[in-house]
Amino acid sequence: MRIQVHLPYLLLMLLNFTLLPLLIRNTGMAMVMMLVGMPLITLIIAAAHARKAGAVTAFALVTGLLFLPAIFLYFNESAWIYCPAYALIALLGGGLGKRRTSISESE
Repeated sequence: MRIQVHLPYLLLMLLNFTLLPLLIRNTGMAMVMMLVGMPLITLIIAAAHARKAGAVTAFALVTGLLFLPAIFLYFNESAWIYCPAYALIALLGGGLGKRRTSISESE
């Protein structure tokens, strides 16, 4: 597996988890960001990654791990549940991106 293909997407994922929380000003905005904004961006990045590099399970696992620094920087220990959640969202996005690629190739 060539790591160079995955690095831009991993960097985007890291930026998603480290820069977006800087926009949070109150609890309501934190909930919207954690439940809508960051998962949607995770899904889009994972789908784009799957179209380019294929659906890689390791990418989903690394996505979950990339959320760990954000827990210590911006959130509290109750945010641990989001690590597997973001990994599952990335896996779903990878599956959707891979499926979209196979549909495009068959046409």
